[in-house]
Amino acid sequence: MPWGYLYLRSEKSYVDLLGAGLLIAGLSSLQIALSRGERDEWLDSRFIVITLSVALFCFIVFLWWDWRPENPAPVLHLRIIWKYLPLRASLMVVMVVGAFLGAGLFVLPQYLRHVQDYSATQTGGFVSVYTAGPGVGLVVFLRHFVPRFGGTKAVIFGALLMLVCCVNFVYIWTPTTPTLVLLPSVFFQGFALGPMVLGAAVMSTGQASIYELNDISNSFFFVRQLGNTFGVTAATVLFDYRTTLHSSRLEDVANRLDPTL
Repeated sequence: MPWGYLYLRSEKSYVDLLGAGLLIAGLSSLQIALSRGERDEWLDSRFIVITLSVALFCFIVFLWWDWRPENPAPVLHLRIIWKYLPLRASLMVVMVVGAFLGAGLFVLPQYLRHVQDYSATQTGGFVSVYTAGPGVGLVVFLRHFVPRFGGTKAVIFGALLMLVCCVNFVYIWTPTTPTLVLLPSVFFQGFALGPMVLGAAVMSTGQASIYELNDISNSFFFVRQLGNTFGVTAATVLFDYRTTLHSSRLEDVANRLDPTL
């Protein structure tokens, strides 16, 4: 048996233990660094530097290990990803879609709990409405849009819907926005994710053979979750900078009105 693998006699196949371990270690280190980076001042913290270094090292070794032709059971099948041009071209789109998914689920409760005064139960109701949106969007676009126009146009249409929703939120997200205005806005934000997710999936797997579909699907979900992590981190950083900006402006205004204060 090759070193670094587990052989399953019942299925007559190998499990890449070393590749999975490298990927888990790299993702765990990256998640820790991205989660605590804003709090610990990023590269000014030795802990953040160490975790980022571990993540980089594990990813480099994983790419080498997973890419080898003699690997009998690669985790992400990078050779297949390189083989299909549509899959390579769609990876960035998939990551952006994952970032929207993660950031949306992170930002909405922050607004409802800290800007508005909704309880945890009420916030859960809003999140339920939000998650119902992608479900409806997936069904509608799967039956009526994607078979006719394809995955790329579905992603573009979903991105335009998301842009409209974001512009809408710029004007309505205030401490006094009524529930009757928030609920449909939250639903349509989730609805816009439906064609984006569906279109990205079609772009990634549309030209794959049945034999390789499972491997490509694994790569799709991995990249989407990686984008989810980056989206939550970006939203956290933007929140912090936004809060700092407002705090500095309030202090400046207070000094001009009353220097003694």
